[in-house]
Amino acid sequence: MTIESKTVEVNASAEKVYAFASNFENYTRLVPSQLEGWSATEDTCTFKVGGFMQLSLRIVEKVPCCKVCIAPDGGASIPVPLNIILLIAAKGSSCDAHINVDVQGSNPMINMMIKPKIKEAVDRIVDQLQYIGHGL
Repeated sequence: MTIESKTVEVNASAEKVYAFASNFENYTRLVPSQLEGWSATEDTCTFKVGGFMQLSLRIVEKVPCCKVCIAPDGGASIPVPLNIILLIAAKGSSCDAHINVDVQGSNPMINMMIKPKIKEAVDRIVDQLQYIGHGL
C-alpha cells in the first residue's frame, strides 16, 4: 500500500530544501508533537510513538535536489515494514515537495487502521516544510 501526502509548493530552491531534508537533525522543526524522545544525527533518528513504541529510522538514499529515502534502521523493531520517500521537484526559485510512504506486507485490517494516521502525519510534515521553506 502506498500513502501519498499532498503536494506543497515550498518557497525555497530545490537545492535548499534537499540540503534541509537530507539531514535528520533539521527534522526537529518538522516532527509532530505526538512524537516523544526525538533524537537525531545527520542520517538516523529515534523517537517514540504514543509513548510506548520506539522507532529508529535511517536515511538510506540521497539523490541531490530530487529525493531523500528513509527506511527502518537495521535492528529496528517496526510492526509494519515501510519506506518513506520525500520527493522534491524544482520550479525555478521554488519547488514542489511531497512524501510517499510504501507500507509493505500488512493485512487489510492493519492498513485500515494505520493509513489515516500516516496520511495525517505526512501531510503535517509537508505543511511544516512549506512553512519553514520561507526561512531556508
